[in-house]
Amino acid sequence: MRIAVKDANVLIDMAVAGLLESWFQLGISTCTTDIVFQQVKRDPQAAAVLPFVASGMLEIVSLTGEQLSLCVQHYGHLRIGIADSSVILLAKERKALLLTGDRRVTREGRVAGIEVRGLLWIFDELVARTILPPKLAAIKLRAVLDAGAFLPEDECERRLEAWGTVQ
Repeated sequence: MRIAVKDANVLIDMAVAGLLESWFQLGISTCTTDIVFQQVKRDPQAAAVLPFVASGMLEIVSLTGEQLSLCVQHYGHLRIGIADSSVILLAKERKALLLTGDRRVTREGRVAGIEVRGLLWIFDELVARTILPPKLAAIKLRAVLDAGAFLPEDECERRLEAWGTVQ
């Protein structure tokens, strides 16, 4: 089974768009670190994430002291936080897909040999697998953009046009 590790911004953006339930229909085993989960719990979107944690669909991985030390040693000099370095470490250890919207995490994940994808890839997968109808995908993408998500404008416009522009 394919595994995905999510960072905080992807979880929060998916909650904003109401995509979490659709995501789990993809059949991808999903986890994040306890450090990231602590960030998510402080966000207004936490209520949307918590049921998936409670059901076991979103696994929260508690890092060991050794793993935390590795995060600090390997990624501390890169000016990324411990939460970001924790998802890179977990994705590398589990040979998992890393889902992030952070440019530095994307870069460092790729340097570490990890397949890295973002929110737009998730939208594409949901539409391609007919889990999310294109018109609804356009509505949800617009909601994420309106909420302030930092996504490539040209890529978003291309999708909105293809799926049915939402004003």
